Amino acid sequence: MPRPQRQWNIDEGNQLIAEQRAYDQEELQHFVQAGLPTLNQEQRALYDAVMASVQQPVGSSFWPSPVPPSHPNDPRPSS
Repeated sequence: MPRPQRQWNIDEGNQLIAEQRAYDQEELQHFVQAGLPTLNQEQRALYDAVMASVQQPVGSSFWPSPVPPSHPNDPRPSS
């Protein structure tokens, strides 16, 4: 794999990264909280799985297609 030509994790002077990081976190939190009740069961299970992965970084993968219920990363509640 080719090496990056610059260090994109340094946002000093990087207009693209500065624009993406310039958001109101409190406003975004209110937006998310308002949208949570509108999620269906499958969407909510995936949201919860992603949030758990972010809060406890263990290196999870999330795929848009359904996985077999016996799969260990299945975000759906077991029956």
